[in-house]
Amino acid sequence: MTAGLIGALAGLVLGALGAWLGLRFAQRGGTARGADDSRPPGEESARRRRTEQALSEAQGRVGAMLEAIPDGVITFDDRGLIESCNPAAQAIFGCGAVRLLGQPVADLLPDIDDLRLAPPEGAGQEAVRRRLIDAQRLDGSTFPLEVSWRQLRHKGRRLHLCVLRDLGEQQRVERMKRDFVSVVSHELRTPLTSIRGALALLSDGSGEPLPEASHRLVLMAARNCERLVDLVNDILDLDRMQAGLLVIEPDVHDIVRLLRDSLRTTLGFARLYKVPLMMPRHDGPVWVSVDSRRMAQVMGNLLSNAIKFSPAGREVMVMLRPGESECTIEVIDHGPGIPVEFRDRLFEPFAQADATDTRARGGSGLGLSITRSLVERMGGRLAFACPPGGGTVFSVTLPTVPAPPPDSRFVPTGLDDLHI
Repeated sequence: MTAGLIGALAGLVLGALGAWLGLRFAQRGGTARGADDSRPPGEESARRRRTEQALSEAQGRVGAMLEAIPDGVITFDDRGLIESCNPAAQAIFGCGAVRLLGQPVADLLPDIDDLRLAPPEGAGQEAVRRRLIDAQRLDGSTFPLEVSWRQLRHKGRRLHLCVLRDLGEQQRVERMKRDFVSVVSHELRTPLTSIRGALALLSDGSGEPLPEASHRLVLMAARNCERLVDLVNDILDLDRMQAGLLVIEPDVHDIVRLLRDSLRTTLGFARLYKVPLMMPRHDGPVWVSVDSRRMAQVMGNLLSNAIKFSPAGREVMVMLRPGESECTIEVIDHGPGIPVEFRDRLFEPFAQADATDTRARGGSGLGLSITRSLVERMGGRLAFACPPGGGTVFSVTLPTVPAPPPDSRFVPTGLDDLHI
């Protein structure tokens, strides 16, 4: 729910209130002047009927709009008594309007006073306050409710508007969705692992030699199986992240060594696309505190994306730029770049550009979303840039740490250029 929505609702209520008061005033004024008005009685009666019809139509329009709003809407006065409620509010509290109208709002929203003191979104008359509170139905049961409150003022009269969203049902549906995804993903992982193993044996020639046409089909099946395994793993990672169950185990590592290991691991994928991998020489280690397994996942996602979108024969470059308190890793490709209209959604789950060529390269649309979450959980930042000449640069910035004491766990890093 946005401040714009409650602002629109406030305008709707104010407009309806103004129309109602104006028409009622016209009615009362016409009645008071009736004795002195020189117009024929028939004309006065027709004017009154038109006024009443306009009032009825205005009330009908406002009522239809409030009934169509999926969120609950209630208004109450300075005494805290509910003056109006829409059908969605009645459904949220499990009772009809007859039981809600005139009811103290504090009986339903015990924390309403705290809500009025919450930091506003906006200023002056546009200030909207939002808070998640434990609401209470008339039968005494409690449930989580998101409430947005705004104070209205019209012709010296103060009115309070609340827009309500029941999060209990939403949380139940989200829990069911997570459980379903988790169960399906785990059930898929076991058979996919067996299929992947069998296809790997066939493609490596461990069994009887296959005809050329059959071998090509086995390789195609193996690649598609790998895509399915990656998708299942991405879904499980996303599920664990959303549930807060993803464990990060940071330790001090030489990022130069980790980057070189990632490049070597991605060698087979790069050869498949005929894309060279390049990392310049470094004179010494650069120490960071990261989870080495998750860092390998981050680099695997960034490198595979860069390789898929690079033309054959154009290298993917990995640059490491050490600084005083942090270092930046850049993955640079020479692909078509990221469409301007897609850049704002790049890190959203399941986001993919709509171009046919982009979708043909595969991927679930989860890799970059997971990558950003992993980088942020390790205290870093993930960003991207699209240079004017084309291509994309993804940058991972990590805080550096002091060198660890001498220990057999740390081995010297090769200083020669890595060019695969």
